[in-house]
Amino acid sequence: DVVHLAEDLEPNSSAAMMVFEHTWAKPFRDAIVESGGVLVADFRMSGLAIETLLEELATLSAES
Repeated sequence: DVVHLAEDLEPNSSAAMMVFEHTWAKPFRDAIVESGGVLVADFRMSGLAIETLLEELATLSAES
């Protein structure tokens, strides 16, 4: 992500990136797996995908 962001920067410009981890999710995941659950997928969704989903949900909500 950092390399991708840097590629789009104009000369003499700057950008900021915030990175965080949902540490609460690790014990939750571990508890499920330790009790016999199966981890089916572990992935990160891009911000653009989340924004698109939220826009579509807002449109659906406005239509109903």
